[in-house]
Amino acid sequence: MSRSRTVRSPEEISSILQQFDESDLSVAAFCREVELASSTLHLWLRKRAESEERPRSTRAFQRLEIIPSAHSPSPSLELSLPSGITLRVHGLVDFDQLELVLETVLACSD
Repeated sequence: MSRSRTVRSPEEISSILQQFDESDLSVAAFCREVELASSTLHLWLRKRAESEERPRSTRAFQRLEIIPSAHSPSPSLELSLPSGITLRVHGLVDFDQLELVLETVLACSD
């Protein structure tokens, strides 16, 4: 007799993984308790581990709005991040150094 297949939402999977993390049970014991195939739990654990290993620099693009200023005679750049961090650069910008600064700021704002 074959088992029926249950489709679970990402929220349900996350909840089950959290229950497993908080339990002191082995995979086999936990799966018996929640009536889940151990291969399914191993798959979810592997996918979670892989997603946590992804580099944090993989980000979606943000819209950049360029607002010219009549008040500043020299070139300047102001970047406001959703986290509330504002980066102001006055004068000419070295884009390699700016990229390094932005990567550092973004890494710290996570």
